[in-house]
Amino acid sequence: IVHYAHGNPEDPQEPAPFGNVAVGRRDDHYYIVSGNAVASGHVDRLKSKLETIRTMSVEEIKAEYKRKLHADTEIADEGSKGAGLGLLTVAREASSPIEYLFEPYPGTVASLSYFYLKAVI
Repeated sequence: IVHYAHGNPEDPQEPAPFGNVAVGRRDDHYYIVSGNAVASGHVDRLKSKLETIRTMSVEEIKAEYKRKLHADTEIADEGSKGAGLGLLTVAREASSPIEYLFEPYPGTVASLSYFYLKAVI
């Protein structure tokens, strides 16, 4: 949740990264909603990863997860903080395509966005 979160716990001048998680139930399904503030510079890269994952079949998601898990080194994704295994894990377990939204974070002069992610399990 906080992998791309804005903040630095090592720097007392920076806020610590934070995230929120909510779990609910609708009909026969559970859903998980998470959110955290991210640097706006990460938004396009995250959207690209999320859109790619949303178009994949369950079999493609599983294959991509295995490929990334067993890769010796990840192809450099400038500015990336990870291989995307977390997003693939969420998508793999979800019963429908994951949903997401980026909103400007109030009072940050466009330097931060709030990232919402929803998965129905």
